[in-house]
Amino acid sequence: MIDVIKYHNNENWDINSINIGNIYHKLELTAIKELKDYCNNKRYEKKLISNDNFFNSFKNLSQRLNLLTEEVQSGQGFKILSLPPDINYYDLQFYFWIIINLLGEPLVQNKEGDRLVYVYDRDRYKTISDGARYHQTHEGGSIHTDNVNIPEKWNYLLVCCFEPAITGGESIIVNGIKVYEYLLNNSEAVSY
Repeated sequence: MIDVIKYHNNENWDINSINIGNIYHKLELTAIKELKDYCNNKRYEKKLISNDNFFNSFKNLSQRLNLLTEEVQSGQGFKILSLPPDINYYDLQFYFWIIINLLGEPLVQNKEGDRLVYVYDRDRYKTISDGARYHQTHEGGSIHTDNVNIPEKWNYLLVCCFEPAITGGESIIVNGIKVYEYLLNNSEAVSY
């Protein structure tokens, strides 16, 4: 599953106004075939070279992603894209990387220069209070805003679930505009 999230000003949704039926999307078989064919041809290479041949390999997928991004920008602000369940872990990473590159240039996420950040428990004994980042522990992160640690602004935030957690692992999407409006109109709710 891949979540595509983009901030926009067009619609101010909340749990009562969100259209659940318009969030989930499955890729068409032609787009899936493009992904599978490309991965099969690059089985031992497993690296992307973003050139004309790369983009020409994904005409159907690119068209679908363009439609999805238009819907994200003019609709509720996020989509959940379901991929076939029979994809192995290695190919799912590659599919995700292809989709990221078709949407634009992935930005560097940290001082190590990573463009993908994996969220998993790296050491079951480390905790946030020990200085570990929440996405590297078994502890959950609080509601937060992404894209505050680098000067470049993302167009899209993509999240991919390689393996659902046995327990926990929930994602919460919050409409910051609604929170702002509530605090603006309910100043007594703000404590200093």
